[in-house]
Amino acid sequence: LEAVARYLYSSLFTWLVTSINKTISNDQLRRAFIGLLDIYGFESLEENSLEQLLINYANETLQRIFNATVFEFEQEQYKSEGIDFSSVTFADNRQTLDLIENGILALLDDVWHVSDAQGKGDQKLLSQYHKRFGGWSGTSTVKSFNVKDNFEPHPRYMKPRLHSDSNFAIVHYAGMVTYQALGFCEKNRENLDEDLNTVIATARNPLVTAAIEASHAFSAGPEKGGGSKRSNGRARQDKIHGVSVAMQFKSSLRKLVVTIASTKTLYVRCIKPNPRKDPDDFVPPSILLQLKYSGMFEAVRIRQQGYSTRISHGAFVHRFGPINPKARNLEDLLKTLQSLFGVTRDDWQIGRTRIFLKASFHRKLDRFGRLRMRLAVARIIRAY
Repeated sequence: LEAVARYLYSSLFTWLVTSINKTISNDQLRRAFIGLLDIYGFESLEENSLEQLLINYANETLQRIFNATVFEFEQEQYKSEGIDFSSVTFADNRQTLDLIENGILALLDDVWHVSDAQGKGDQKLLSQYHKRFGGWSGTSTVKSFNVKDNFEPHPRYMKPRLHSDSNFAIVHYAGMVTYQALGFCEKNRENLDEDLNTVIATARNPLVTAAIEASHAFSAGPEKGGGSKRSNGRARQDKIHGVSVAMQFKSSLRKLVVTIASTKTLYVRCIKPNPRKDPDDFVPPSILLQLKYSGMFEAVRIRQQGYSTRISHGAFVHRFGPINPKARNLEDLLKTLQSLFGVTRDDWQIGRTRIFLKASFHRKLDRFGRLRMRLAVARIIRAY
């Protein structure tokens, strides 16, 4: 009954979302839409299973897109101003995604059908994981794994020193997470027992039938939508056989990535000030963990690695001109600052319309500018 309820709930949810989208869509403007993506954040619980792995897999995928978006935005800013951008890099988590998608989930789909009450399928799966990717605990510089012929340790996979007979770990962008393999195969099963398949496939309730059809259409995708149509119960029974949870999840995630790539994305990071939702209560450890899990540190690092302060030429002269009142233009002021501070390319770069400064040099320049302003004010006060 639990399996039936889970399947019907999933199908009904898919049908509901599909129906709402069809209702509010405009046939004349199919290419224009505003989409809101709201998913679970990165998870690292006391006990992590397949659910957490899939959630973290989705977050890894979206984090890579986010990093690339931030990096490309910065790159465009630099290019438009004629600034060298070669020193700025971003953390590429392609190895982690490769491990999960082509390794962990691929092997899971190979053995999930042997699941049983004794957990033999899970033990076989974990043994395969350790054999293919494990055997180390610590820093590694090995090459990226090839699932076909390379059984050397994977740099993002860890075989725990304790409980390695039941656990494995993955080094994610937000930190290492240990997963319990027990239950993986059973949770990956989407198809039901033969008798239950027959009951659902021959259901006469219009809502149940519509939900099953919508679920299949969503899982199959447009590339599988063609061919002959069979409206009888046997056709629906065929459709709910043999597609694993991992396979469906990967398919849905790929479609999401394609959609994101075709749109202009804006990112909103929601941070809860405290776990209790109390007003005026700021809990630093909780905030720090959320910032880490949301990948904000990498975005800040990309910004800091380059020239994080950008000031227009006019604003720069207005702000720092008092350092040399005799400077007639921007060029004179820049020469003065170079002479005073021994400025190098590592401190700033001069763009077509803006000055790009490292944060450390901007702070130094700002302190010196404020000092000159205070001295000027003191002279005026003494004169009067």
